[in-house]
This record gives sequence, C-alpha cells and structure tokens, in this order.
Amino acid sequence: MNSIIWGIYNLSEKERFDIVCFGECVIDHISQISQKGPQEFSMRISNYKVLFGGRGLNFAATAKIFTPNVLLISAVGVDYASSGLKEYLKTKDICDSRFYRTQKYDLPQAFIYNHGSNSSIYFYPGLWAKAEAEVKTYLNRCIDSVRAKVIYCTSGSPDLNLHLLKNFTSKFRVFAPGHELYIYNRDQIINLLINTNALFLNQTEYLLLEDKLDMKINKILSNYDLDLVVITLGHRGSRLISKEQLVGIPACTTDYVVDQTGAGDGFAAAFLATYLAGGNLKYSTQIASVTSSFLIEASGGHANLPSYELIKKRYKENL
Repeated sequence: MNSIIWGIYNLSEKERFDIVCFGECVIDHISQISQKGPQEFSMRISNYKVLFGGRGLNFAATAKIFTPNVLLISAVGVDYASSGLKEYLKTKDICDSRFYRTQKYDLPQAFIYNHGSNSSIYFYPGLWAKAEAEVKTYLNRCIDSVRAKVIYCTSGSPDLNLHLLKNFTSKFRVFAPGHELYIYNRDQIINLLINTNALFLNQTEYLLLEDKLDMKINKILSNYDLDLVVITLGHRGSRLISKEQLVGIPACTTDYVVDQTGAGDGFAAAFLATYLAGGNLKYSTQIASVTSSFLIEASGGHANLPSYELIKKRYKENL
C-alpha cells in the first residue's frame, strides 16, 4: 500500500468505495473551428458534436477502467431523462443512486470552441447555480452514509467543494478546481487547501493559483502541508511534486490529436486509481499520461475510453 494514502483504515459498515468523485454531468457542445474571422465577424465551424461530459462524469468514466468501485456524486435537472443522459450513464456502468435530482432547473451545458491547440469555453451552470443550497443539504446525506479511500472534488462550486472536503470521511482528499479557479477568492482557496491532501492542476491553473496566493507552487505545497501537487502540461508532459521528490514525465504522444477536452480529468482518474492499486508516483503518472493519449484522439472527454489492456500495450510501446 502507498504510505501517502493508506496505513490501516477502517471504512465502517456504511457504503464503501475506492474512489468517490464529486462533480458535474454536463451536455457538451464541441465545435472545431476551421477559420477564425476578424473580431465581430463569424467563425466557420468544420465539425460540431453534442456529447455528455463534465469533469465529474469524465473522471468517473475513466476511473471505471481501473476499478469498478467508483461512485459519482452529482446533481441532475428536469431534463435528466429527456436529454438521454440517464440512459447514457447505464452504458458506462455509472450508478446514479447518489445524484441529487431537481424538477425545477436544467442540466449544465458547456460550449467548447477548439481552434488548433487553443480552446475557448463558455459554461452555463444550470441547476448548479440555481439549486446550490439544495445540493449542499443533499450532500449531508452522502456525508453521513458514504465512505471512500479517496474523495475527488471537482465541481464548479467553491462552497460545495469545501463542504465535502471538510466533512466527508476519507483518508485522501483531492481537489481539482478546473476552469472555474478564476472565480475563487484568496480565502476560499486557503480554506480548500487546508482541507486537501492533493491538488490536480493544468499549467494555466497552477500559474493562476500562484498569482492568487502570491506564492510559488513548491511553497504552497509546504505551507499547506499538501502531500501531492500534480500539474499537467499538455504536449510537454506532466510534473508531480511531493514532499520527497519532483517527478517530470514526458507526454505519451499520439499523431491523432482531435480534442483535448477532458484529458486532465482522465489523467487524474488514471493516476489516482493506479496509485491506489499500489503503483509508485512515477508509474502512476506514466499510466495517466498513456490514458490521456487515448482520450484526445476523439471529441469529448471520454468518448475514446481504452481498455486496460490497450493502456498497458501503449505503455510498453512508448514508456
């Protein structure tokens, strides 16, 4: 067992999981822009798809490759069934028993515009903004009845993330703020770090975090007693910082890059599941890099989920 996460840990008689993820299920509108016009002119879209995604769903779907004992805690709206999401989750073997359901508000939607290696994202939070107080009350039921070895919080709500990280019974607490990091104020970030064991960030997010706290990432790790900070750097690979070591892992390259949406979610899922199973930091990061290389070969955050056997094969061939 990994010393950072484990030791002797009794999860009691309540519902027990390896990994619990808290985050959104989102309707993604993904556009590939072939020609970008001047400001105030239209942009030509060469490919457009509507898919199911969101950081919570992307993470859970990828984690299922490695362990079946994954629970997604989320919230869904009045269009849960009519949108097709309810049936879609069944195809991914994702249980909705811990979803808060409202009949008043709709699902969140993301509008993603990819142009080369650049992306612009517009996010409509739907029920997550309009029913946040109701979702928070529902989370108390989950806190009372669910236990996990790892809790991974990646919703767009600073308050809900903090509530769960602070009160949920778990040995290892992970925070991944994602694109919404810009809405967090300094006090919110500090409170979250105090209740977190590990951070997952991309390059833009870690630079923004350093700016908001006026502190370099190594100092953030030591000041807030974090065990791990994992930073994804796109085609330049990833960097893992722990109290004992700094690990730099090159990207597992692919010649067929279609869409990088959700690659960071899948990276985190693969890393945590592999580390949980006994992999060391370097190996877990390598498996995460390989997993992400499959995800970027198709539009959507988990449309090109590989089997565990394909991940191992590509790992042997590339790393």
